[in-house]
Amino acid sequence: MADRGRRRVPSLRREELAQLAWIRNVYYIRLEQGLDRHPSSDVISGLAHALQLNYEAAEYLLKRCRSYEPAHRIGPRMASAAR
Repeated sequence: MADRGRRRVPSLRREELAQLAWIRNVYYIRLEQGLDRHPSSDVISGLAHALQLNYEAAEYLLKRCRSYEPAHRIGPRMASAAR
């Protein structure tokens, strides 16, 4: 990655994180803003790798991303049964 000068905080920039996770910067920004709420397992794994998460943290991230299943995707019968 190219050095872009001095940083105020020693952390990854959005573009760098997206590049390390093998996703487009625009898609990462959409995820960050909550505009895309269903990233694939590959995207989640890529982000976990880019952030250097350990196994437990990566599994937690994957479970959290999969725990949200909106009612319109699982159907009205399943949504009412889940309550």
